[in-house]
Amino acid sequence: MLKLKTKTSRVIFCLFIIISLVGGFNLPALAQEQTDEPALIEEVNIQPKQLEQEEVQGGEAEEGSVLDQIQPEELEVSEPKLLPSSPFYFLKNLRRKVQMAFTFNRLKKAELQLKIANEKLLEARKLLEQARQKQRALETFEKYKKEMQELRQKLERLEVEDPEKKQELLKKVLDHSLKHQQILDRVEEGILEEQGEEQYKKFSELKKKALEHSLEGILKISNKEELEEITSQVIERQKQEPLRGIKVLEVLERVKEQVPEQAKPVIEGVREKIKQRIAEALKDRIAEGKEDLKVEALPGNKVEHLRAISEIQEVAPGELVKEKLERMKQALLEKTEQEVKKFNSQEAKEEYLKPLRAGEVDKIELIKRLKERMPGEQEKQILEKIREQSLLELKKRIEQEEDETKREQILERMKQRLEIKKPEEFLERVQKEVEERTRQRLELEKPEESSGGIQKEVEEKIRERLEIGKPELEKPVEKVQKKEQERVGQKLEIRKQKPEEVKKSEPEEKVEKPEEKQQGPTKEDKGKQK
Repeated sequence: MLKLKTKTSRVIFCLFIIISLVGGFNLPALAQEQTDEPALIEEVNIQPKQLEQEEVQGGEAEEGSVLDQIQPEELEVSEPKLLPSSPFYFLKNLRRKVQMAFTFNRLKKAELQLKIANEKLLEARKLLEQARQKQRALETFEKYKKEMQELRQKLERLEVEDPEKKQELLKKVLDHSLKHQQILDRVEEGILEEQGEEQYKKFSELKKKALEHSLEGILKISNKEELEEITSQVIERQKQEPLRGIKVLEVLERVKEQVPEQAKPVIEGVREKIKQRIAEALKDRIAEGKEDLKVEALPGNKVEHLRAISEIQEVAPGELVKEKLERMKQALLEKTEQEVKKFNSQEAKEEYLKPLRAGEVDKIELIKRLKERMPGEQEKQILEKIREQSLLELKKRIEQEEDETKREQILERMKQRLEIKKPEEFLERVQKEVEERTRQRLELEKPEESSGGIQKEVEEKIRERLEIGKPELEKPVEKVQKKEQERVGQKLEIRKQKPEEVKKSEPEEKVEKPEEKQQGPTKEDKGKQK
């Protein structure tokens, strides 16, 4: 056997042996142990839901199954066998660390980081299929989020001389990130059903952060033109089924909410192309005599589905396609009503209904239709609040629209879709009513210790009612805030004094001031002058 004389060579040899062992040793027995545990049916299980969807959809089983379960090959990794629940999982992590340490090219490092994130995500998903591994699965999802954060940092430090290689990497990152969101949507649905609102809220934040990390990394090293080309090419790679297209449309809306203002038109342009593509695909389905798509069986937030279907309906060619989309909306409205009832707290319900917050006519119409269906008073109040916010945003949008033709189109749609005869007068009235209700809610029963404390409470209550922070709501809030501060300030000055002191001080001030002005010099003053 070859003798290793130097310390460095011995270390390299040991690392080589470890990599060889970890890379080639699949541990089949232990891998089998991971799949022997009974799968969850009533808990957070993906596969039974998939079978249920196939049964419901009948002829749409192929589309539903593709959508429901993103396959490992789509993320360019293999099905995970050695999971974090195994005592030998540390070997897998060791192999990853060694690979990362011996990868010196920054572009290759970023690619390896993306691969590790893909693996962690699929490992977490597979752990959910095992009855006793739910907590470990959630921990693995957290580790996936950290891997995405590492990916963002590596992208930000990336320096690539070859622009084509950089573009290929960014396309892969965006493509995989969109698929991650689809996986996380299905998991999130199961989390809500089995682990409650608190865990659901944490997981929703995790999903948002994972997307944010990948987007920040992409935007750091690409300009507007590159982003447009990357996004368009990624969408072309996506599967062409209408259900998958609807899901991509939803995810891109999340992307639009997180990118800077200058990048929003790029994302919206791509979304418009997807809407047209889905509408044409639905037209072909009608010609072939196929049944309606069961959109209500899609994983994720049903309100996001409603928003997507409503947008597609706006560009749909022909009345038959519009009617098909209307039936889908009706089914989704029923499903949304059921989903909202699963939440107990008002905060959770508001967060679920958040996608409807936009100053657009079709969203306001959806709010109206949902409000008619909701039996609970709490849900009606939440929807009314969202409706008022949307109307105020729509009013601002109309005022800022420079194109008179577009402005008239919006007003005409309000007449048709919302059945409002005089839209501009209606919007003015809504704004006044919102301001008046805000004033009433700001009536303070007890004065605070300081005017600063009152001012802070006024600001907090105004923000709570109108949710300011958006440019379109600053002006009405400033008016209400100024008047309220003046009123409260006057009340505070009066209440600082006792009633008796107020009565005494008022006449004294009136008598003393004129007397002081009329009095001439005293005898003592005259003596001093002499």
